[in-house]
Amino acid sequence: MGEEAARKYPLVLKRAKLGSFEKEDRRGKWSDVTDESDPLHSILKDKVGESFTARQREVEGLQQVVDASSKKTTRQIHVETRLAWNEQKIEVLAKYTTEKDIPVHSKIVEDEVERESKILSDADRARQKLEQLEDDKKSDGMSYFAQSDLVKHLESLATELEASWKRDEKVKALRIVIQACKLLSVIKVPQCYPSLFVLTAKVLDVFGNLVYERIYQKAVETLGVRKLADNFKPTDVSAETKDVCRNWFYKIASIRELIPRILVEMALWKCNRFIEGDEHYFSKSYKRFAMQIRGIGDPLLAIHARWYLCHKGYDLDKELSGTINVEYAEICLSDFYHCRPTFSDGRLDKFLQMAQMSPPEYIALFSPVLRWLIELVAFKSQTLEQLDKMIQDFRDNGSYAVVMQHLIGSFEGPIVLERLPEIVEYIETTTDTTCTKGDLWYALGAAMIESPPEAKQDKQNILNKAWDDVVKLGADDFMKCSGVWVEYSVFHLERKDVDLLLRVIVERLTEDKVYETQQVRLKRLLVIVLENWRSLTQVFSLDSFMPLLDMLKGDLKRNTCLHILSLFADRAQKTKDDVLIGSLVDVGRSLHDELTAMSPPEEKKQISMLMLRLMDNVSYEKDYEGQLNFYAECRRSFHKLQDVIEEAIHGAVRLMQEVVHLHGVKSHTKKIGVFVKTCLTFVHITIPSIRNRVEKAKLFMITGYMANALGFLAQGELLLKECVETIDAGRSEEVQTQLVAVQGPLLRYILASSCADNNGTWVIRELLRIVDDSSGGWDKLTSQTKANLYLQSLRALVQLHKHRISLGEDDEADVAFGDLVSEVVELAMNELKRKSDLLAAASTPPAFAGPLKEQISQFSFELFLIVARNCELFDQTAALLRKLFAVTKSVSPSPELPDEAKAMVARAEEQLMASNPNLAILCKELDPMILLYFS
Repeated sequence: MGEEAARKYPLVLKRAKLGSFEKEDRRGKWSDVTDESDPLHSILKDKVGESFTARQREVEGLQQVVDASSKKTTRQIHVETRLAWNEQKIEVLAKYTTEKDIPVHSKIVEDEVERESKILSDADRARQKLEQLEDDKKSDGMSYFAQSDLVKHLESLATELEASWKRDEKVKALRIVIQACKLLSVIKVPQCYPSLFVLTAKVLDVFGNLVYERIYQKAVETLGVRKLADNFKPTDVSAETKDVCRNWFYKIASIRELIPRILVEMALWKCNRFIEGDEHYFSKSYKRFAMQIRGIGDPLLAIHARWYLCHKGYDLDKELSGTINVEYAEICLSDFYHCRPTFSDGRLDKFLQMAQMSPPEYIALFSPVLRWLIELVAFKSQTLEQLDKMIQDFRDNGSYAVVMQHLIGSFEGPIVLERLPEIVEYIETTTDTTCTKGDLWYALGAAMIESPPEAKQDKQNILNKAWDDVVKLGADDFMKCSGVWVEYSVFHLERKDVDLLLRVIVERLTEDKVYETQQVRLKRLLVIVLENWRSLTQVFSLDSFMPLLDMLKGDLKRNTCLHILSLFADRAQKTKDDVLIGSLVDVGRSLHDELTAMSPPEEKKQISMLMLRLMDNVSYEKDYEGQLNFYAECRRSFHKLQDVIEEAIHGAVRLMQEVVHLHGVKSHTKKIGVFVKTCLTFVHITIPSIRNRVEKAKLFMITGYMANALGFLAQGELLLKECVETIDAGRSEEVQTQLVAVQGPLLRYILASSCADNNGTWVIRELLRIVDDSSGGWDKLTSQTKANLYLQSLRALVQLHKHRISLGEDDEADVAFGDLVSEVVELAMNELKRKSDLLAAASTPPAFAGPLKEQISQFSFELFLIVARNCELFDQTAALLRKLFAVTKSVSPSPELPDEAKAMVARAEEQLMASNPNLAILCKELDPMILLYFS
């Protein structure tokens, strides 16, 4: 090279060899990809490794879709659950309904009618009166309500009660409560009586709480304190407070009707805390209430009054003493047994005939109350002797099946197990219909889950006996019992037994599409199987599990599928079981296929996170083809989930890395080469489905680098071209700004891939063409962004040139590089001129001038260093350097050289004179401090 070359092009790159570049095969080494000394190894690791790790950490923070319920409870929790008033109220309202019109005495609701009539006009009242006269049903003084209307009426009473109390209309509030209680004594349709009772109890509870809070507030005000002690005594409150409390009980005592008087007094019984100091007062009063209720002649009303007594007594005992007094419950249960002759001696025949009910159906209405009574009595002593005593009472008083049902459910499993033969014999032989055999088998199954027979054959025998009756039940009872006995089999029998039960359930549900009416119970059954089996592999090995899952529809199926994937994600167990993987992919596909354009982003994100967790836990270990096939299946099945597709691409790239790292050979075998090409093909046809253009460009860049680094230059060049085309296709200003950020790493990947031919230069030319193209909107990019790209391009060209020198390239290649370097420098100088003109313009605001000066100074000096360090110092080059430094100095003058720095500058000059005297002279001419950058 010399003056002749300098006349051809102004910039000539130096031909100095670098020790870090060794002459080697142009296809590179397999070990290059995983070599820790690779300057881009950490960058690649970040792109294809840490991006997935970050997503994995996000998955680990995913909240569980469905809360798993506890299977084992303490006795206290068991009792609190069975006696939870709000939960049982919901159950009663759902179960005890009727479509009949319910007759109610008109005078009981006349106050309500009067309140409504106040807002009616004279014409409306006249029309209402005529309608009442024409209604034949009014001839007997009765009003007829649908159950829904009567429910609304009772709910409105509770609302009006609170409103009247806030208006300080205490007497009116008491009158509303009495009116609600009267409804209980006149209901002629008993089928819905439990439902109406719990609504009336709500009115009573609201009234009791309002009165208690009023008296409590009075006590606080008179004492001048913020609150009373939790265990306050009557001696702690004022006489005025006690008088207010007594006045309320005097008002209650003046109520003429028995039913309202007893119920309202029980509702206010907690208020006795302000006037009664005897610690045994409440336990004695419970017994008094229990005996008072004996005066109620209607058995249905009487037993529901006992229910309210148990409800108030249970809550009051828990609050005041923490211990449960059950003596009054024993009296109430005994009184129920004493009423047994009433059900069979004909005294209720006329009433039952009018209600169109049989005696067993009538007794079945007592079930919610019997559950409370028996649970409380059993709570007193969880012993075999107590169970024997209660069974004997049960046999002596009618042997009602509904009583046996609650006896089984009220005692712990080990105690029930002691009397298992007698209980099973009763269930098999009873003809009583106060509850179904399904209810009995359900109660027994729940007890057996906790304490099964010890012998394996006995476990099987009890299941066989139960299942013989269960399959004969109607659809509702069948599904209800199936759940508990399937759970029993999961815990205590073998997989084949569970599969057999599920097969029978499938056959039963497919008859006449019964599954369409049993969706909730079917979901509960599947959840039981899922939560109680530790391994999902065992679950999906059941032949009947997936057919049952396919029967679910809508949100129930969606929630169940989410639950399945959540269970797998939480257990975090690596698997390569094809049955399990295939089943989980099918579950995920069913969720994916339900997604639409209207689906909320949160739903898509949730499904994506679960599928990413699945992909993370699927590991075929050394079966790389199987792993790649899994990624291909994910791509095919979850095309709507961009995160899943991206993870499939990253997975394929990791597979290539792992194969290379495993073999660690300098030249790949044919089999390995075919596999890597397959991975590259998979990636190449998958990346275009990514909608995010920036992510698409990054993925093309990463895989292009990988292909070049592994020696697959044709595939690498194709992928890099796709990356450049993706960048070129960006049109919006925001996307273009993000894509420019990809260009720097792209240039570095090109360098690290050791491309020795035009792979590097054509990419640089294309990037420069794209950024300089005003037709695509790229002219809107900031000047600083373009300046950075020019500097990055020059550095890349320098590194490529040094690499080509290490491979022994000829002088013609230097000419090509020199031309390209000159072009880039020319573009950079044009950009620098635009910046300088902008700074010199009078319209430039002062606030903008400062940062612009700094950009110009930094840009021009970086360009100066690149040219000075890497180009031969001909006249044209020296002129360019002087021009660049002049620009730098014009916006950022050099400070005066301190004395302590002069020695450092002298040493730097001496070193540079030895290697490049022309450059040393030029630097000393421009500014001696520049020499420090070359030392």
